[in-house]
Amino acid sequence: MHDTSSTGATVFIEPPAAIEAGNRIRELEAEESVEIERILFALTELLRPRHPALEAAFDALVELDSLYARARFGEEFACLPVELCDPVDGFRINSGRHPLLVAQGVRVVPFEFDTQSG
Repeated sequence: MHDTSSTGATVFIEPPAAIEAGNRIRELEAEESVEIERILFALTELLRPRHPALEAAFDALVELDSLYARARFGEEFACLPVELCDPVDGFRINSGRHPLLVAQGVRVVPFEFDTQSG
């Protein structure tokens, strides 16, 4: 007998061979976990001397991904480069739309904004 239900009406029976097999499975799973940890530690130690180069490569890939995403967004939504002028000339927005609303497919009415300082 392996166990009983809380009411005592059901008895759980498990043959001794099944108990032994279950115990062996748990032993093998524990050994597997130890081996996985050993392998991961060894691989980490092999990579440790290359950490600075890996970190620099990762940073470069992040920058490249960011540039690529911005370029794709600009192409998809026909964005134009900003023309900066002297602050005393004022501030103007032609056909302005919020890029996040446009990206979500929200129908946006372009707006015009023009101010002159002075």
